Amino acid sequence: RRREQRLLERFDAISLCSEPDRKILNRLLGDCGRVFILPNAFPAPGQTPARRPASPPRLGFVGALQFPPNAQGVQWLVEKVWPLIRQARPDARLRLAGRKGEQKWPSDQNIEPLGWVPNMAEEMATWSLSVVPIFLGGGTRIKTVEAFSRKCPVVATTLGAFGYELTSGRELLIADTPENFAAQCLRILADHSLGETLAENAWRQFMAKWTWEAQAER
Repeated sequence: RRREQRLLERFDAISLCSEPDRKILNRLLGDCGRVFILPNAFPAPGQTPARRPASPPRLGFVGALQFPPNAQGVQWLVEKVWPLIRQARPDARLRLAGRKGEQKWPSDQNIEPLGWVPNMAEEMATWSLSVVPIFLGGGTRIKTVEAFSRKCPVVATTLGAFGYELTSGRELLIADTPENFAAQCLRILADHSLGETLAENAWRQFMAKWTWEAQAER
């Protein structure tokens, strides 16, 4: 906080990823007119992503597990949410993509640690949905918009969706308790058209807001 109070002494301009982040910083610095928004952005895909959901269904998480917010979120998912999902869908698989994901998990829980995945487009195309169970950290989660860019349905916590001006039930589903998070995942597994609608709405938002081309004028 002390370093943040001196930012205006050191820099002509400060760039943040979201309007909520700017409001937080403006409370500290005042509305100085020198804090700007430059959202996370990705190259626009050359073509609409192809979806090939696998059977049995796959739920996926992408993120390095040496990063504490990711590690804490996945631990919560595995311990609190995954048993509820498997009660209803014992065939479901949980795919963990990212460094340090190879650690030992219960061998009888259908958890598939992948480690570093060189081609996430191919991997995510097989997922029925992407999960973003994040409760710690600041800023915005790149993994959320990455899933949007792949047309993969998303279930996230409130913090997992922070900063993107999203509506639960329109671009994704949001839940913060184990019971609700599991229920939202199961809704998508049970209703393929719901997942497609969410992914299509999120894809449109992605193309309008979170490609480099969309951010060029900023």
